[in-house]
Amino acid sequence: MEIIPANISVDSESVYRTSSDIEEAKDDIVVAYTDLDTANETFIEGLEGDVKTNFDRIITVTDNAITTMNQTLTNLINEMDSYSAMMNGVDTLASVQIGGSTDE
Repeated sequence: MEIIPANISVDSESVYRTSSDIEEAKDDIVVAYTDLDTANETFIEGLEGDVKTNFDRIITVTDNAITTMNQTLTNLINEMDSYSAMMNGVDTLASVQIGGSTDE
């Protein structure tokens, strides 16, 4: 078997250009990664903002509902007091007209 030497020539300028291209590509990858990381952080902050806004809105709606319920209960109590006073008035009127007491 005969060994034939290969005719290999290396163009140092091409090697340098390729090396330079690789370094630029690595720099581009770092920049892209940084951009991606920043975008991710921005997305998370935005998401946290939306979640906080939604919770704040839920709390506000709940507070409003509680306030409305308290006002409704207060109105109901006032109506019951008015009804009770009216019934006491009816009892008193009946007692006076009959000439006796409604207490037993």
